[in-house]
Amino acid sequence: QKTQEELQTLIGIVTRLAMQVEADRQITNNAINALNNAVVSINNNMDRLEQQAEKDRQAMANSVDKLVNAIGNVHGRVSHLEDKHS
Repeated sequence: QKTQEELQTLIGIVTRLAMQVEADRQITNNAINALNNAVVSINNNMDRLEQQAEKDRQAMANSVDKLVNAIGNVHGRVSHLEDKHS
């Protein structure tokens, strides 16, 4: 009788442990999935930021080119005026 009770107690303990292990496994899997989703989101954000940075760099380069051309035009006109008045 005592052995039967001890066996039932042991079965109950093992069953609870198995249930806890399964719950922990699910929690761990959910955490891993959340981390994986976060990594994907971070990578997507980095890609978007890199693309935007490249667009910004290109726009800045275009603006610099326009300024250089404008300065060249002004310099040419000033030189022309100086030549006229010399």
